[in-house]
Amino acid sequence: MEPVAILSGLFDKKKLSVLKIFIDQPERELTLQEISKSSRVSLATTYRILGRLVKLELLVERKIKHLRLYKLAPNSSTKYLARILESAKSALEEFVELIKTVQGVEEVILHGKQAKDRASVLLIGSGIDGGAVQAAIQRIRDAYNFNIIQLTLDAAQYAQMQTMGLFPGEKQILFRS
Repeated sequence: MEPVAILSGLFDKKKLSVLKIFIDQPERELTLQEISKSSRVSLATTYRILGRLVKLELLVERKIKHLRLYKLAPNSSTKYLARILESAKSALEEFVELIKTVQGVEEVILHGKQAKDRASVLLIGSGIDGGAVQAAIQRIRDAYNFNIIQLTLDAAQYAQMQTMGLFPGEKQILFRS
């Protein structure tokens, strides 16, 4: 089982999603609204979580008149959490890291919702090495027991298929060069 899955099972997913924003951007100061939007957690819940993380000395709060900015506290506790959370990339995140180094890949789009054990992605670009893509898919399957169903298209094909209504539903851009 992946470390993130273990942590999610043990702790509140909302707290973890808020904390992960800071772990991913340790030098950045963020407002309540930015954190709420990025974590997809309501403002009120985000506010309570931030208060708790400040009390635990995981975040530093800086006030500028009525504005509050939050930043990851530079201490041993946050460094420890960063090691745990950074090493715990999801299967899809790992796939994107692998695939964005493949020559010709301009965009990676999640098509539909990610399931527990699979995801459908569109790879947009030209001259994409199919062997490298299959190697990345196999690596993710072996490491995470996660299946990636992919379709490779060039930008013109993707645009044409979109105008024809062939890709309805939810789409999320995972990478764009």
